[in-house]
Amino acid sequence: MIISPMISVLAISLLLSSFPPISAHAEHTKQTTKQKRIMVVSSYHKSYRWSQNTQQGLVTALLELGYLDTPEQGEQFTRTDQLTTPRVVLQKMWLDSKHKNSPREIAAAAQKVIIAADRFKPDLMLLGDDNAANLLGNYYLDTDLPIIFWGVNVSPMKYGLLDDMQHPGHNVTGVYQTSYIEDGLRSLQKVLPHIKRVAVLSDSSPTARPKAKKIYHLQRQKRLPVEIVKIVVTKRASEWKAEAEALLDQVDGYVVLNHSTLKDDRGRTVPETEITRWFTDTIPKPSLTDVRYLVEMGLLAVREDSGFKQSYRAMKIAHEVLHNRADPAQLPAVSPEPGQFLVNRERARALGLEQLFLQSGVVEGWIDQPVEVLP
Repeated sequence: MIISPMISVLAISLLLSSFPPISAHAEHTKQTTKQKRIMVVSSYHKSYRWSQNTQQGLVTALLELGYLDTPEQGEQFTRTDQLTTPRVVLQKMWLDSKHKNSPREIAAAAQKVIIAADRFKPDLMLLGDDNAANLLGNYYLDTDLPIIFWGVNVSPMKYGLLDDMQHPGHNVTGVYQTSYIEDGLRSLQKVLPHIKRVAVLSDSSPTARPKAKKIYHLQRQKRLPVEIVKIVVTKRASEWKAEAEALLDQVDGYVVLNHSTLKDDRGRTVPETEITRWFTDTIPKPSLTDVRYLVEMGLLAVREDSGFKQSYRAMKIAHEVLHNRADPAQLPAVSPEPGQFLVNRERARALGLEQLFLQSGVVEGWIDQPVEVLP
């Protein structure tokens, strides 16, 4: 089942409608000082691996552009979510929508950001990933506050923030994720040509749903090198696992999308690490994903969609707005080039495939040591 991403959006929009529009742009900092005020809002939480990757990209760009003087300042910002230097005042907030993902909870988190932004008076707001980009991007749409997003899945057009990709037409632009599953499947099939039939496993989050829909449309357009036997999109961990096992004899491999919002039968979120570990312990077949951290957890392969590149490019666009007076309405939304084709060596070895990957010439990088990924 593919669930429309607009269902929760409408509910959340109603909850936010009680807040009057706020022009958060700090007029007093426009021309009178070189010190810029930037508010950063992540859809997720600090220990989430994707959040860590995007923070690294953001800090790298801030250092390269001269907003930070030392790597230690970047470490301080990462640790405390705030920083003041001669060139910038930074504040970061978290919606925590992987854990608190009901419409009411997400709306409450967005309201806190709106109140904080009214006090902070940013010159520019960076919005990380779908929930932040959708809710806060629409809240500040057509105000004088420049909005730069990163990590919007598949197309930012779906949230009504842009008139078109090349000429956004409003105060919002940024960096989006195209998902490189098609490229990843072609790379995987070069090594394992027997993979002809594949199942897709996904949670029903705003992160994963658009990817599942894209795979569905790619299948209909006959652009994939494999047959998609079934696309599973669910909120329930028990259903996700049952479908994975039921499909085992019908498929040659799996595409495993994000599964960080799956819930147990009591409605509690099951850690993504636990779901991934169950999969690798139970399903003895190749798996492909589109985010590196899931391969670090134990899945087999990824054509990397880099969180680092997403936030790095977004900050470069923000700099154009802040210091070169570029107009977001005229800055195209962009997507980075595909990352490397990476393979988890331990998983390849467990599946008896390590030598095939080593001899293929397709692998561009190996993940040799598991990385601790907090829930």
